[in-house]
Amino acid sequence: DNATIPITAADGQRAFKVYARVYDKTDSRPRIAVIVAELGLSQGVSQAAINDLPGPITLAFSNNSREPDAWMARARSLGHETLLSIPMEPLDFPMSDPGPNTLLLHNNNDENKALLLKHLVNGKGYIGVTSLSGTRMSATPEKLKPVLEEINKRGMMWFDTNLTPLSTGAQVAAEIGMSVAKSDAHVEDGMSAAAILRVLEEAENAAAKTGSAVVLADASPLCVSTL
Repeated sequence: DNATIPITAADGQRAFKVYARVYDKTDSRPRIAVIVAELGLSQGVSQAAINDLPGPITLAFSNNSREPDAWMARARSLGHETLLSIPMEPLDFPMSDPGPNTLLLHNNNDENKALLLKHLVNGKGYIGVTSLSGTRMSATPEKLKPVLEEINKRGMMWFDTNLTPLSTGAQVAAEIGMSVAKSDAHVEDGMSAAAILRVLEEAENAAAKTGSAVVLADASPLCVSTL
């Protein structure tokens, strides 16, 4: 149903702005953004993230989840900004397969655009798109650029998970004038509470020096409770 795919409105309004969480721009204190990723796959973790985490924490929902639009609606009702996470080709593909309708390097640009639109129809009210799997796609700018151009045309931002030093997502997005954020630190699944706190402390130190920091956090019960 193409009617539910995000577009830039006739008056120029964009999803990135319309669905953004309001914040005090006059507050000059350092800012830390936290994105909890791949929600919607585990009901317990997803409910805990939506209900227990503060509204300023952004929640990214996997397009492989059942009814990502319903999860997003619940999250937004409690003040969370939301992202849609789509499957893209990883460095170890096909040993690691992100699932159906994955955007792949051997597809032509039109094929990947068609797959992208299939994913975009599955959520509502999200400010942007990301990919936790797409380490190879993000390292291949000539394949990534047409995908980001389509997302940008539809008024959304890109979140570069920066899971490999080869990632070009933030660079490509900046080149096409797209709103973009890039992860500076990663809370990985399986970390102890002490390790999670170390990552968050390092993010605080970085934000104190540069003014801001972005933390990507893998969804797990310990991650949610520690945050």
